[in-house]
Amino acid sequence: MSDQESRDLLMEVYAWQTRDAFIYMHSWQENMLVMWDNRSVLHKANGGYDGYDRLLHRTTIAEQVVA
Repeated sequence: MSDQESRDLLMEVYAWQTRDAFIYMHSWQENMLVMWDNRSVLHKANGGYDGYDRLLHRTTIAEQVVA
C-alpha cells in the first residue's frame, strides 16, 4: 500500500470512529465514578465537571509472562 493509500485509509477509519453514533457524552454528578478501557475507546475530556474535583488514576491489567 502506498503512503497516500495508507493515509487515505487512516482518515477513513478516523472519520468512522468519531461518528455521532459512537459518541458518549457524560453528565457529571457529585461523588460519581467513571471507568473506561483505553484499549476500546477514544477519550477526550471536554469539561462539564466544573465545581467537582477531577481525580484520575490509571491502572494497567496485563498478563504476567513467566520466563
